Amino acid sequence: MTQQHAQQMQQQQMQQLPTSDSRLSALETRVEGIVGTLQSVASAVTGLSDKLDRRGQTPWGVIWSAVGVGMTVLTVVGGLAFWPVTTGMSDFKAALVSVQERADKRIEGLASNQVTRAEHEVHWRSQDRDYDFMRDRIGRVEGRTEKRLDQIRADQQRLEDRFVSRAELEGRFAAQDRVVSVLRGEVDEHIRAFNERQQHRLDALDNAPAARTRP
Repeated sequence: MTQQHAQQMQQQQMQQLPTSDSRLSALETRVEGIVGTLQSVASAVTGLSDKLDRRGQTPWGVIWSAVGVGMTVLTVVGGLAFWPVTTGMSDFKAALVSVQERADKRIEGLASNQVTRAEHEVHWRSQDRDYDFMRDRIGRVEGRTEKRLDQIRADQQRLEDRFVSRAELEGRFAAQDRVVSVLRGEVDEHIRAFNERQQHRLDALDNAPAARTRP
């Protein structure tokens, strides 16, 4: 963002520079015209001095008047030459001041909306410290959780060693029921056989007196 604004400012300054260049070129043209006028005056003075040399006389009045005219012309021409230059430089300085003020305002706007690299680094370091603290805290919590899980597993193993599971109990009960049913069948068989033997004996006893009473 800062580079884009700087490029825009440079483009605007480049757009304003052609106006100043045109003014300077116009001033150079005027100065060249003034220089040409001075050269023509110098040529006239030189021609006048040549004429005086040819005549062998020294007309000081004419010379001083020519010098006065030359000085007057130089003063007027110099004033006319430097007045536009001064005006152009003043305008150029005013334009530069305006550009500088706009650039300062834009820089202030950027400074209010942007954050410096140092502030970013401070923020990043603070975040890194927070992340390190959170990682350490998570590691401690995970360590305590692992220890608690190991303790729960050990307690569960001890309980399994001390107690019997429901499936195992049901299996044992079913085996006992089968053994009891087998034993009950055997007992019933023994009782039935015993009853039959006793019945045979009773029948034999009942039949024995009848046999003795017969002739």
